[in-house]
Amino acid sequence: MFKNYLKLTVRNLRRNKLYVFINVLGLGISMACCIIAYLNTRFAYDFDKQHVNRENIYKVQINKDVQGQPVPYGITPVALGPRIAQDIPQVDEVVRVTGDSYILKVDRKVFNRHITFADPNFFDVFSFKVKEGSFDNFYNKSQLLLSEEMATAYFGNESATGQIITLVTADEKTREFIVGGVLESMPENSTFQFDAITVFENFLDLNEIADNSWRSFVGGTFLFSKNGFAPDQVSTLLSKYVPEQNQARPDWLIGSFYLEHMPDMPFSGRDIYSYWFPQAMHPAAIIAPIVMSALILLIACFNFTNTSIATSSKRLKEIGIRKVIGGNRQQLITQFMAENLALCLLAIVVALGLASFLVPAYSAMWEGMTLILDLSQNTEIYLFLVGLMVITAIIAGAYPSIYVSRYEPVKILRGNLKVGTTSSLSRGLLMMQFGFTIMALVASMAFYQNAIFQENADMGFEKESVIGARVSSLQEYTTLRSVMEKNPDVISMSASGSHIGFWNYGRTIKSGDVEREVMMMDFGPEYFETMDLKMAEGRPFGKDLAESDRVSSIIVNEKFVEAFGWKEAIGQRVSISDTLHLTVVGVIKNFYSDNFFSPIEPYAFRLSREDNVNFLIARVASDKIVESYKAMEQSWLDLFPDKPFNGFYQEDTLKEAQEVNANIVIIFVFLGVVSVLLSVIGLFTLISLNVIKRVKEIGIRKVMGAEIPQILWLISKSFLLMVVVASALGAVGGYYLTDMLIESIFKFYKPIGLVSFLVPFLIITTIAGSTSFLRVFAAARKNPVDSLRYE
Repeated sequence: MFKNYLKLTVRNLRRNKLYVFINVLGLGISMACCIIAYLNTRFAYDFDKQHVNRENIYKVQINKDVQGQPVPYGITPVALGPRIAQDIPQVDEVVRVTGDSYILKVDRKVFNRHITFADPNFFDVFSFKVKEGSFDNFYNKSQLLLSEEMATAYFGNESATGQIITLVTADEKTREFIVGGVLESMPENSTFQFDAITVFENFLDLNEIADNSWRSFVGGTFLFSKNGFAPDQVSTLLSKYVPEQNQARPDWLIGSFYLEHMPDMPFSGRDIYSYWFPQAMHPAAIIAPIVMSALILLIACFNFTNTSIATSSKRLKEIGIRKVIGGNRQQLITQFMAENLALCLLAIVVALGLASFLVPAYSAMWEGMTLILDLSQNTEIYLFLVGLMVITAIIAGAYPSIYVSRYEPVKILRGNLKVGTTSSLSRGLLMMQFGFTIMALVASMAFYQNAIFQENADMGFEKESVIGARVSSLQEYTTLRSVMEKNPDVISMSASGSHIGFWNYGRTIKSGDVEREVMMMDFGPEYFETMDLKMAEGRPFGKDLAESDRVSSIIVNEKFVEAFGWKEAIGQRVSISDTLHLTVVGVIKNFYSDNFFSPIEPYAFRLSREDNVNFLIARVASDKIVESYKAMEQSWLDLFPDKPFNGFYQEDTLKEAQEVNANIVIIFVFLGVVSVLLSVIGLFTLISLNVIKRVKEIGIRKVMGAEIPQILWLISKSFLLMVVVASALGAVGGYYLTDMLIESIFKFYKPIGLVSFLVPFLIITTIAGSTSFLRVFAAARKNPVDSLRYE
């Protein structure tokens, strides 16, 4: 029986080579997109999968209570870890982890690198592999372990173990460490990304912090239990430390501690203040490929279904004879489904071939993400491929198999059965194909227009002609500024403790009975001018008023005024954490501090202390920005040859938004092109089959005097009408789908306009009309004698 089915399948595939090729190619392209979406999703949800204990690890977070609303923070007090280890028996291990950037020197190789400090049991809880040296050296506070990349950067092909490396602090203090080992490269989708790691005790020493301090904070406190524990129960036990914490920091009162499961951390980090660890890719980068692949797969499946039903007319006698000699409907369905599975298997092979080229190209679009299609290493993908093949076979082939198998043998053998391309099902499927295609094109146009809109949008500050450099002291700032002042291309400069797009901090601010958690920034008096932050009312900080402004004045943004419900902001009194009382002297217009993913937040600005300088910010002539940056870099290297230069273009702080925008456009344009291609192929196939059935009719009409334009309109009008109706329905669906997607991704975006519908409609009608015209015209211009002889 199986052998017979196999022979029939091969014979049928050979007989319909063109339609087999079209369907296999269409399904192959759609399945390749599904493979990319699968790998992309797995990359996001496999975050930290290399850690064996991941499911039993929780991170302690803080909830600040601001007028009854919890505001989450990722940092925790230094003293919390030891107290949990001492007091809560349900927890087997407590690991504190924090980090900072330091200068690391080996001879004349000087880099600014991220160093992680962790409790000695770090490698007992988290899974790492050592390339050389030993984890035992981690317990020695005079040693540190390097990442594989850093070992290569400092020592090349030499063994790094045993080498001396010098750490330089911000206040020019130095400390030598012995390299105790080299860790194998960490996956890109990992919470812990560091260049070097050493024991937590060194963090306490370098920053002169006591191990029982409730005033100082670390990046994260992790809890682990071999047998697991009830997180709600442990969270309740943590509440006893809240009074002790608030007594130590009355200026920063918290409401509670809570636990975050490690697998959930990469996705929740975007909504947590002071979250120090890497996050998963933006949700848009997960959603867009899934939507894209699902739409393309549906279009390819509908194409397959329509073609299968239309070509079934070639097998009517086979079906009729098999039923007459005893074949039942179930056997026919089994045979047709087997043929569908065979086609899907061929499509999977094509998909894997296409994916081998598309996966690297897709990975190159996203910074910090490398997708790998390796069938030998990733066994889970086999389950996905089998599932994809079966689901595709069912969606694409189940209905044709059931539809064809119900034909009555008497009608078949008498020649009374007509299987055409004008059935309600064929019309419906074709309309759905073009409807989905219009949806894809509407999304492509909307995201393209939004990308242009956001690229040119006014963010409320100068982003295109601002450059900056990190400095570690007032002396570095003053020295570098004195040199840059001689550059005629420099328009304005400012010192800054905080900076837009880099670093700010949250504080609880109260005015009367209203209390809000707001973002704070500290900078010098020239910052507003340099960043072109515009005053809505009041005045900026002034050099001549610096002493009084520093201790008594604050400037807020319009969102801050709205949050506190003020009608008049100037002169309002506010208190920060109930300890510092300031007067509002100015209001600046709202600005987007980072990108368009998040809403505008309430901001407050203070004049920083003279010695609180982390950045030198410069606005330069817009046509000289590259030259000015290179001049600043060279000045730094001349002034501080033993320190690495950490400069930046302000526009690069918007890199994530630009990358997501550009890539979403690419994804949906690709979706649109493939959708149009598949839909047009489907239209061409159905028109071709329809023309074949009407060859004699065309010949008779020509003999009776019909002109070619009349024949063109007669045969094409039903298909073109379907395309127009599908375009209208697809436009409605495209509007709601795109509006939902764009609203879930961005908080500030360009509304979907008329152009997003007109352009797709013109594209579809032009291509569909041309396809129909060419195919019907070829049949209509034939000699009617040849048409009437056609069998």
